[in-house]
Amino acid sequence: DVFSEFPPRLAQHRNDYAGKTVVSFCTGGIRCEKAAIHMKAIGIEHVYQLEGGILKYFEETGGAHYQGDCFVFDAREAVSADLHPKSGRLHR
Repeated sequence: DVFSEFPPRLAQHRNDYAGKTVVSFCTGGIRCEKAAIHMKAIGIEHVYQLEGGILKYFEETGGAHYQGDCFVFDAREAVSADLHPKSGRLHR
């Protein structure tokens, strides 16, 4: 699956989101912003996104209210809420 598949799949399920609140979040904030734009463009009204993604949230809050690790797209593979690399947690 790639992000280019998101708009047509979202359109197929548009009615599932009618009247609901949707929160979009991702690692760095780019894909979730694009997703939120697509949702609003097809008429989903209550769409919010985590500005800057999970990594920005970690920077600003120290990971308050977050459980688990966050997958990242570099050699670290995953980071904890304090932004320290987590090794051996994920396998390719």
